[in-house]
Amino acid sequence: MRSGRHSTVVQRTAVGAAARWLPAVVCLVASYAAAHTHIPLGQSLIYLVATIWSVLMPGVLVLRLCRGQADSLLAELSVGFVVGIMVQLVAWAAFVSLGVGAWLALYPVPVVAAAALIPQWRARLRSAPYARREPWWAAWSLAASYVVAVGLLATRTFATNPLPPSRVRWYPDLYWHVAVAASARTSVPPAVPQVSGQTLKYHWFSHAHMAADSLVSHVDVLLVASRLWYLPVYAAILVLTYLLATRLARTPKAGIVALILLLVNAGIDPLRWVNAFGSDALVPLSPSEILGLPVLLVTTWWVIDIVRGARPTRAGWVLLGLMLLTCAGSKSSNLPVLACGLLLVVAGQLIRRLRRRHGPTGTTDADGALRPTLITLGLCLVVIGLTAPYLAGGSNVSTLKTFALSRNRAVALIDPGGHPGGPLLWGLLVALSAVTLLQFAALLVAVPLRADPAVVLIAGMLVAGFAATQLIYHPSDSEVYFLRGVVPLSEVLIAWGLAVAVHRARPPLWVLALSALAGGALLGVVRRFSGTHVPGAHSALTAASVVVGVCVLLLLAGLVAWHRGGPLVRAVLAALLVGAVVIPAAVPFAQTGLSHSTVDEPSNLLTSGDIAGTTWLRTHTPETTLIATNVHCRAGMTHHICDARALWVTGLGLRRAFVESWGYTDQAYATAKHPHPGEKGVFYWSASFYDQPRLRLNDAAFNAPTAYDLRYLYDHGVRYLFGSTRASAVSPELANLAQQVFHQGDVTIYRLQRP
Repeated sequence: MRSGRHSTVVQRTAVGAAARWLPAVVCLVASYAAAHTHIPLGQSLIYLVATIWSVLMPGVLVLRLCRGQADSLLAELSVGFVVGIMVQLVAWAAFVSLGVGAWLALYPVPVVAAAALIPQWRARLRSAPYARREPWWAAWSLAASYVVAVGLLATRTFATNPLPPSRVRWYPDLYWHVAVAASARTSVPPAVPQVSGQTLKYHWFSHAHMAADSLVSHVDVLLVASRLWYLPVYAAILVLTYLLATRLARTPKAGIVALILLLVNAGIDPLRWVNAFGSDALVPLSPSEILGLPVLLVTTWWVIDIVRGARPTRAGWVLLGLMLLTCAGSKSSNLPVLACGLLLVVAGQLIRRLRRRHGPTGTTDADGALRPTLITLGLCLVVIGLTAPYLAGGSNVSTLKTFALSRNRAVALIDPGGHPGGPLLWGLLVALSAVTLLQFAALLVAVPLRADPAVVLIAGMLVAGFAATQLIYHPSDSEVYFLRGVVPLSEVLIAWGLAVAVHRARPPLWVLALSALAGGALLGVVRRFSGTHVPGAHSALTAASVVVGVCVLLLLAGLVAWHRGGPLVRAVLAALLVGAVVIPAAVPFAQTGLSHSTVDEPSNLLTSGDIAGTTWLRTHTPETTLIATNVHCRAGMTHHICDARALWVTGLGLRRAFVESWGYTDQAYATAKHPHPGEKGVFYWSASFYDQPRLRLNDAAFNAPTAYDLRYLYDHGVRYLFGSTRASAVSPELANLAQQVFHQGDVTIYRLQRP
């Protein structure tokens, strides 16, 4: 009998363990389904093993050594993954600088050996039972959110930017990012792939992480950078958002609400003819944004502990400093907003200390937290000061302007091709900026939590993000990333406030559901009366002003009711407000689902020769090869003034160019501020190349080659010429001066011979 009971218990335990890991299996299947096109299963599995070996395992080890065991397995794996990226980047810099990047897969060996052989380290690695375990419904909710997130990634990004041999032209930035990742396989810091001889001044840690993953796994960096690397980082973003909301609100339900808010890009968006701007955090077209999110979430989590009174160990301080550096290198807009949040916390702590001087004596948690908070702020400012000249990419073209984020949209409403001014412009700027601010109105549910320094920190970061969008102007609206980076923290704060309001009142579920539906319906009515078509400038100003005024009046009425009502009224109002930000955002999401559309017009297609030629470069030349090409303009034919963002030769060929497309170089940004004669008003990526003698020499090698020109190119490192007759004429004489090694359609590749 005992043996029978024992076997039954063992079977139940095995079934229970298998059931607990089933959500993770679902996530793995979803990952493969998202990235399977042109990626064999074997390579996906190799990449998974490489990620566990070179990121997750070293990260968990370092996390244990510096901060001890986490309270749950999920927290240890997610935070350990982000720490592992930081450790991997350090190893990448050392190995690639020494010229042994191909051996990067060995870097975890000494880490594991030291952890196993040093007694003090080994003691810290001993595991005790985790204090927390996520409930089954939370685990399945996390799995469902990941399936939705990677489904959107696959259908709206992967499917519209398909891998070769598809001829569909990618969004140009993706070519640029892949080329930088390829450069990072052999160069620290990465070089500018499109114009040789330049060091990249940009927040390039995401590209270095892609390169390191490729070096460890030996999977083509094209596949890693355009597909595989997204998947574990997406998982980390979702899990960390869930965990931070769960820990702050002390209920997993808040974590699920935060995930819903994050996935639907929740925000009050009262105008149907002006899209929400800044409420979307998961922007796969910006790899730096994607990597910046989990790094900022972990950093903020640790800083919250500090401002609440925790005192890190020496190892903890070192780890925090390295994470701040990783934060700056992954997305340069994130660390300044964190510093502003810390400034607000310090100001609050100093004010409370001054008040206590005139009141009863005694110490509080704020007294003990002030010194470590000041140290953290000092670390932030030091890292910003040291890294800004090298990692703040795109800052060369940014200028200070009021209502910056609204300018391009306001100008388009008044005069798409002009430079308007006057009262009409200023009125639209104020109205559109108010619309941007209204997107985050649901944060009002967190006002009752304002005594918690964690709320002050996150609120300060959100205020700083919004202020930056209103003061720093970038022609491509890149200032919006100051706001996008803190969106997950905004969702955490909203979920926290809702959870507290509901916990205090404990209303029936149907009351909350009806309140949320009423909030969504109310905003839907406001949106309906705003119109569907873009109106003229004066009508736009009138409509925006009326709609903003109505929304403000409704919010004021809600605040009055909140102040006068009891817990039940407050819970209803919180659900009403959250419903207003979720339901209208979720309706178009539900209508489109995971559908997508690809554009197959000839102007959006590369030729078969383009694809075959770049594939030949990628597979038949050393990865340090420097090429020359006559492809510069996105439209095809080279002109003096054009959209200089072709980028596909370096992006698909994975080789650096003497001169390819210069639209994203520092010199192009500088030209936007100080235009060449006859180029006033030209957008920065359409400005003429800054070094015209170099460009003439490069192009002459194709349309009027001489032995002298080819010798000059060879002496400057060029080994192959990639010529396309769609870009310019390619002289038949070139075949007599260089060895033709490839030809298909409009593309011919030549190898330069040693003079």
